[in-house]
Amino acid sequence: MEQGKTICEIISSAAKVVVEATIEIYNRIVDCLQSYKQDLMRGRDDTQPSEEILTDENLTEEKDPSEGERSQEHKETSNSTSTTTLKRKVTFKYHNQNAENVAFVGNFTDWQIRPMEKKNDGTWTFTVLLEPKRYLYKFVVDGQWLKDPKNPSSQSDGYGGESSILKVD
Repeated sequence: MEQGKTICEIISSAAKVVVEATIEIYNRIVDCLQSYKQDLMRGRDDTQPSEEILTDENLTEEKDPSEGERSQEHKETSNSTSTTTLKRKVTFKYHNQNAENVAFVGNFTDWQIRPMEKKNDGTWTFTVLLEPKRYLYKFVVDGQWLKDPKNPSSQSDGYGGESSILKVD
């Protein structure tokens, strides 16, 4: 027994250490779960299928009629890897004449809301350059997050809703 301490003081000190360690473990578990929840929302769930084909009238890739190729290809070269990545110009469309505000979110915007432009016919558009791969996205219509109603490809967002899937080739 430590000199000058009673058995109760020793047990109390040990219990305090155990409680502090338990709280630390609990906090780490909570952080891990919150990170996992954010990854699910952003579409980084490895349990979901990695490839799905999208056939959607709401998405367009601009093409040059004379060449038959995508007109908006953007090359980026990384100095560290010297690889070239072709980006495609993709336009997302949502039609709702009665909506006062329509925005766009996706895992490639880090789920940050981006405003969409309203056309005279009630169609809202958002255009972005994307690398060929699989993406998740939603529309935010008057504050409500919705999957694309014209896109049959979707997956659970982990919050009881669905995120639409886009595969850029």
